[in-house]
Amino acid sequence: MGGGGGPPPSGQPSYMPPPTMQHSLPPPSHHFGPSGMAAAPMAHQAPPPASYSPAPTLSYDVVAAQTPEFNTTVYVGNLIPYVSQADLIPLFQGYGYIVEIRMQADRGFAFVKLDSHHNAAMAITHLQNQPVHGRGIKCSWGKDKGPDGAGSTSPLPAAPQYQAPAVSCSFHLKP
Repeated sequence: MGGGGGPPPSGQPSYMPPPTMQHSLPPPSHHFGPSGMAAAPMAHQAPPPASYSPAPTLSYDVVAAQTPEFNTTVYVGNLIPYVSQADLIPLFQGYGYIVEIRMQADRGFAFVKLDSHHNAAMAITHLQNQPVHGRGIKCSWGKDKGPDGAGSTSPLPAAPQYQAPAVSCSFHLKP
């Protein structure tokens, strides 16, 4: 009976695992889910500690009042070292025109200067804990220099308005 083409002798299975593997599988169980997969018991999860509280949401009014109207710079912290401007631009451009981004990613922070105090305050309130490469960013006010120098609290003077020069034309008709 050498070709192995016929059926096995009667009463013997066509494949028998080695004796060491016969008992490695768990016995059949009735704990199967609807997909036919064995249902695993849920791991017990302890409730969060009593001192745990989710990050508070920031109120726009509170954030906007924290610094003078001339300040439009947002401090962005908790950055990983390989964050680039390309990672921050999509987040902040939805809140206004980005005037400047100063990166210190190797030190874990950046400064994003927006076009208005209102837009900067909106960005701070809405981007707090926004994940960037898996890490929630921390947003707060950076320091802008006032019109008289370092960190002044006096408001900026109104921007000068352009006025076109008056033009007078006179026509002289010859008879």
